[in-house]
Amino acid sequence: MVVRSLLLPYVLLLLRTCTATRLLTLGSYVGLLRVCVRLCLWHVATPQDRRYLIEATVVRIMKVRKVLGHAALLHEVERQLVARFPPSKAAIKKRIESLIEREYLRRDEDDARQYRYLP
Repeated sequence: MVVRSLLLPYVLLLLRTCTATRLLTLGSYVGLLRVCVRLCLWHVATPQDRRYLIEATVVRIMKVRKVLGHAALLHEVERQLVARFPPSKAAIKKRIESLIEREYLRRDEDDARQYRYLP
């Protein structure tokens, strides 16, 4: 159908910033509700799933780099997770603090803006 092919880029954009209101409105007009909701269910993972994804990404990055600055770590985590969901900086910071508490990471003694991976 021509309408669906013309709206495909818009649908993909909506899936990146998935909200139920936008998808319901779009789906009711072009008959894509079922497809959008199925794709969106994967896109909008539960908060617990997102926490695990953020923590796994941080640990994976730090295993390779060993020592990394705060800004560089935030940027790298955002870059790797943007395909799955847009992580907020606050959520990433909370997950980093959680990893520090559980002794996966620690702050550098000389520079508090640096993180060290603890094997």
